[in-house]
Amino acid sequence: MGMSLSTGKKPLPRVAAAEEEAAAEQPPKRSEQPPRPGSILGKEYKDVKNEYKIGKQIGSGTFGVTYICKEKSSGKKYACKQIAKRKLVTKSQKDDLKREVKIMESLKEQENCVQLKDTYEDDRYVHLVMEYCEGGELFSKMKSKGRYSEKVAAQILCSIMKVVYCLHYMGIMHRDLKPENFLLAKKAACPCLVDYTMLKAIDFGLSAYIDEAKSRNQFGFIWLVLAWFSLV
Repeated sequence: MGMSLSTGKKPLPRVAAAEEEAAAEQPPKRSEQPPRPGSILGKEYKDVKNEYKIGKQIGSGTFGVTYICKEKSSGKKYACKQIAKRKLVTKSQKDDLKREVKIMESLKEQENCVQLKDTYEDDRYVHLVMEYCEGGELFSKMKSKGRYSEKVAAQILCSIMKVVYCLHYMGIMHRDLKPENFLLAKKAACPCLVDYTMLKAIDFGLSAYIDEAKSRNQFGFIWLVLAWFSLV
């Protein structure tokens, strides 16, 4: 009877058509791969050697070994703590590592704590890429020096108390404070020019969170200690 049914689609409005064309031009988003079974940090596996050149060993502990590494893109030096996954047998040990990473991530921009740059995990190791402190351990300096003046001793203790204040105010206990776990940020031109005001705390493997109320109660005491050392 002269009627016909149209099988074609209705034309899109101009705005909708433009959005559809723009979406067609963009490349499809890459979906993130889920972490492999056995992942400790819960991240996609990636090889640290793709981005860093691993150098000589500069330290070791119960679960890990620390190396100097160099970032390939910038040539900048970092410290890489390599933790063997085979040594992390219990759930508690794995949880300790996850907590260590979480605490270090929360301490970014805290100048008296070593900075965590990135984390990597593969089938055998977890790698923590951190700020490199070229001045070495406080313990080594104490052994070579033997004895400090009262002024220098005050600088050292003031730096340590800054770390304690910062951590406790944020609700964190280090739980392993000792000269071996403090590094000098810079290498001194000569022994008499060592800057002990820029000590950096390392090794948060035994660190734990504390009750917020308890951390606030320690504020007054630590502030008084800092004030006293600033006058020495």
